[in-house]
Amino acid sequence: MDRRVWSAVVVGVVLLAGCGGASTAGTATTESTVAETVASEPGTTDSVSLTTEVPAPDTTDVSNGIVNVWVAEPVDLTRLPIGTEYVSTEGPSVGGLFACSAGNPAGGGAFVAGPWMDEAAGTWDATAKISVEGSVEWEMARYSEVVDGGVRSIASSGLPVGHVTGTFPIAATDPAFAYDRNPNTISQNDVVYDLPVVPEIADEPSCLPPASIAIMRNGVVVFAPLDELNRDAVAWETQDVCDGHPQQVGIYHYH
Repeated sequence: MDRRVWSAVVVGVVLLAGCGGASTAGTATTESTVAETVASEPGTTDSVSLTTEVPAPDTTDVSNGIVNVWVAEPVDLTRLPIGTEYVSTEGPSVGGLFACSAGNPAGGGAFVAGPWMDEAAGTWDATAKISVEGSVEWEMARYSEVVDGGVRSIASSGLPVGHVTGTFPIAATDPAFAYDRNPNTISQNDVVYDLPVVPEIADEPSCLPPASIAIMRNGVVVFAPLDELNRDAVAWETQDVCDGHPQQVGIYHYH
């Protein structure tokens, strides 16, 4: 089991609505606790405090105090900036992304730019980008969140609660295969986070690791917005209708 204690950075957030709900794709949870065992390393178990099962989370619920309000100018989805040029491994900057890793030149990902990308203009069209085909439900998906004192404990199976995924590996008959031949299979990857209820802002900015940096309230982890080559992952790679896909060991994630 992946247990991490983070001082500030990772928080549970509300998943935005609209990527294909599943009627029986697992359960979300409230804060009245019960005991349950969650799979850990092969052949072992860890006992964690989970919560009473309720229907999948209502994305309009703001009872947790998190409210997302867009305050900038409207965004033109047909001309989104390709963010690769804003990535740096040298240090932090306003409007930039400070990456911890220089990337993996031998890594996978998209091998050709899709027709939704205009590299000369430095933009891409989200309305024209294709998605990986498929609508897979995950009945074993689990997510729980318990607050005890100053600690918020989150446990997840790493699979989406109440949402679907595409079919992976990407099939040769899938139009997405022409741009990104993701050969990975989605698998359960149990994860536990112990987070401060009231995070503290760091004294200095730090670099962003390439893997898990957050977890959504449907149980799916969020990776940094970079592919293996430190390019804008959302622009380059093909994801499913919920904007997710698996990496090499089967961790399904969003960027």
